[in-house]
Amino acid sequence: MMVRHLRSLASILLVLALAGRPGRCRAEEPPPAESFPRGPAEAPSSAWFAGVEVGLFHPLLSAGTFATQGNVKLDWTAAPRVELGYRLDAGGAPRVAFRNISTSGHENVTPPGFDGGRQDNHLRLEVNWLDLDYVSGRDPAKNGGGASWEFGLRLASKFVDSGAADSFTSRSSRNLFLGLGPHFGVSRTLPLGQSGFGLYGRADVALLFGAERQSFETRYGPAFNPFGPSDPGTSSTVSTRRWDSRVLGDAGFQLGVSWDRTFGERCAVRGVVGAQAEFVGFGSGQFVNYGKKDAHLLDGLGSVGPFLRFEIAY
Repeated sequence: MMVRHLRSLASILLVLALAGRPGRCRAEEPPPAESFPRGPAEAPSSAWFAGVEVGLFHPLLSAGTFATQGNVKLDWTAAPRVELGYRLDAGGAPRVAFRNISTSGHENVTPPGFDGGRQDNHLRLEVNWLDLDYVSGRDPAKNGGGASWEFGLRLASKFVDSGAADSFTSRSSRNLFLGLGPHFGVSRTLPLGQSGFGLYGRADVALLFGAERQSFETRYGPAFNPFGPSDPGTSSTVSTRRWDSRVLGDAGFQLGVSWDRTFGERCAVRGVVGAQAEFVGFGSGQFVNYGKKDAHLLDGLGSVGPFLRFEIAY
């Protein structure tokens, strides 16, 4: 009897011992995962991005045409620029951008050596740019350090309407330029530590090949006769020129401070504020006719002023 009880007790202890050993088929709990610090959210490999820029166009000198002869100071004006693009997986981005400059001026002057009283001058400038570019290098959704270049095609229209009138004569001049050509630009951002701020710089230039239509009109008032009564009759002379081939260039430079911020995993914003200098319409006529009365506004107009830029990517 005692032997039977001892055998039963040994069997129970053996079963308990085997149950306590880890078997090969038993699932083991995975080791705890190591924790890593999370960095800034990564932007998607492809993303839409858009930008809005407003610059203050401030002509440095008085402008003029055949009619006004450089006696009009153009008003300051806001020159908006909008752009839309899509970043590809390879890192580059096709982009389309449109910019408009519209300004005018009015002056009442007395030309030197003119005894016909005051002369009323007016001048209006309208410039439209459409850029079709490929932007490489920098991720449009994450504007950290590094440089990027852009290359594409610029289509442009430039219109100048001017006139001058006095007691004897009124003159008007209209110039319309239509052209297209290559456009190239480069931009660079230098981050200031981990603050999100950085130094921003950009330069771009375009060379436009096209044609210009110039039309002039001169109207004479009642003829003045110092030895008798004035002639009540009037006469007018109109001269119109056909389209002429012309090459013009545009150049711009920007320098400012940028600020970047990423929200979540897809959205990123950027702001830039600074100053810009640009030259609209430099060409061969500027150097040939510099300082002459027949040089017109499309032969060069310089401007310096502030700009504000905002970008968003998603």
